[in-house]
This record gives sequence, C-alpha cells and structure tokens, in this order.
Amino acid sequence: MLVHPKNQENQDAILHISSYDLALNIEYLRSSLLGEAIDNYVPYTAEITMTFDTDANTLVVSWEGNDEDGDILTYDIRIEEGTLEIVNEVDLIETNHGPIDAVPGRVYTVEIQSKDTAGNISVSTRSRLME
Repeated sequence: MLVHPKNQENQDAILHISSYDLALNIEYLRSSLLGEAIDNYVPYTAEITMTFDTDANTLVVSWEGNDEDGDILTYDIRIEEGTLEIVNEVDLIETNHGPIDAVPGRVYTVEIQSKDTAGNISVSTRSRLME
C-alpha cells in the first residue's frame, strides 16, 4: 500500500491500493482527493466447458464470463496440447472457440483471461484428456 502525505495545495492524500488474490485476480482501488472510494470488481473466473468429438477428433471450447459491475468483458484464450501452444487469441468478444483438431490420448489445457474495461483480469484454467 502506498500513501502520499498531503500535497502542496494541502489537500487530502491520494491512496492507491493494489491487491492480488490466489487466483491471480488483480483489483485496483483508488480514492479521490476527497477520500471517496472508487472501486471496480474483478470479473469472476470464467466457467470453461471442453467438448470433444471423438468421431471427428475435434475439440470445441466454450466459456461463461460474468462481472459483478456489469462491465463489458473481453477474453484472451490460450490452448495447449501437452506443452505445445496451439491457440493464442486476444480481445475476443465471443465465448466459444473451435472446432480445432484434437488427438485421442493427449491432454488439452485451456486458459481464459476475462478482462473488464477498468483493466481488471481474472484467469481460469481447465485441463482434460481426450479419450
């Protein structure tokens, strides 16, 4: 936490707090010179669904994002096959991706970053074996 003493005009201090939680969520709170807090909540982590089509050997990823403030969300998606990154797209407004080719017996990991207009980010990850 960083607190500045009274400034040269002898006005109240500006307080800037940055907090990080275990889910890598970032939340910024700033107070005005009058001390009124202006806050904006971090988006909830996205609920990720991974659907494998074993006949076509494909994967479709969909997710549901939500924000306490009702902010407009954009999403970054990253998909790995094992340790190989096969998808990396940013600033999406849609909430699905695919179908993409998938190989039975391999593990696929999907990471979704939900971003609101205030710059807050939440990250969710899900891994599944294609059987």
